[in-house]
Amino acid sequence: MLAEMGLETTKEQPPSSVLTLLGVEINLDTRRMRVSDDKRVKYAERASTVAALTVVGRDEFLGLLGRLNFAATFYPRGRQWLHAPWRVVRAQYRTAADQVVISKAVREQLRLWVTELGKPDHEGVPIGAAEAFPAAASPEVSAIYADAACECAGAGFCAWTVDGDELLYVQGEWSSAEREVYLICDLELAASTFGLVALASETTRSFVYSPPRSHFARAIARARGTERR
Repeated sequence: MLAEMGLETTKEQPPSSVLTLLGVEINLDTRRMRVSDDKRVKYAERASTVAALTVVGRDEFLGLLGRLNFAATFYPRGRQWLHAPWRVVRAQYRTAADQVVISKAVREQLRLWVTELGKPDHEGVPIGAAEAFPAAASPEVSAIYADAACECAGAGFCAWTVDGDELLYVQGEWSSAEREVYLICDLELAASTFGLVALASETTRSFVYSPPRSHFARAIARARGTERR
């Protein structure tokens, strides 16, 4: 049943129609996924603690945003509640101790998260059936890959795919302003978007895969100075 839903796991689980895997509750009876109760409560407590502060350590704040970004998969409305928090991470005004200022807008959006995460009747999102979309190896499918660089000479982007025996690609370089203003996660998202727009219409396939990249994880790594290229 999990395979039919397009879900895989290396974790051993007893036979059950309701599974909890890596903080996600998967209910095959209701065909829905949601954040597990323990994660939901922990995330709410953490968001509440940060919302009560005036400033917070950068690493602690990035850790919270990483968790809320994960939760937003199951709370679609929650993505708009991350706009203000991510803006202050990227803002130029920071304290000497590398702390992030908790503005009024950030506090309000974190409290929206606290309220939503505090609801025990959280519905989650529907589980989509994998058979509704062909596998990546299907001749009906194009897989469009993309990557971007930021901190090297001539940094830019490239996206590519294969149509029959033909390699299709699009590439470009970032301007100095783009390299200065945007995080690597923003540039990689842009590269993926450019690839989809430029290449999807050029193939003879009916379906397109755009393999996901961990944009927010890379943003956090870059902010902490631990990203590898």
